[in-house]
Amino acid sequence: MPVYDYQCGACNKVQRSVYRSADECETGPECCGASSQLVWLTTPGFMGAGQFEAYLSPIDGRPITSERARRDDLARNNCVPYEEGIKQDQNRKAKQEEAETEQLVEKIVREAAERTSLPIA
Repeated sequence: MPVYDYQCGACNKVQRSVYRSADECETGPECCGASSQLVWLTTPGFMGAGQFEAYLSPIDGRPITSERARRDDLARNNCVPYEEGIKQDQNRKAKQEEAETEQLVEKIVREAAERTSLPIA
């Protein structure tokens, strides 16, 4: 089945549509009450197993049409691919750094208190 991408005339959202025949692609899906216009994020193709799903880069809006373009986009914007557990690792590291900072502050306060205490005569 042919696959086409349409961009909304009002909000610029891109939608992917699959049609039974190429003749059906003349009118795009409606979005925000406005009609959509055919855009070429990818060459019209056919859905198949393992086919890359094109999208617009959330960072700079460029069309990402292949796995290589995805890797280039990540590298160009100094990003890494998302992996399971990455958020949990970041949260764990942030908590650890916060605990270390609190320990350091307590140590500095304790040392300052020891230096300022006057001997009892």
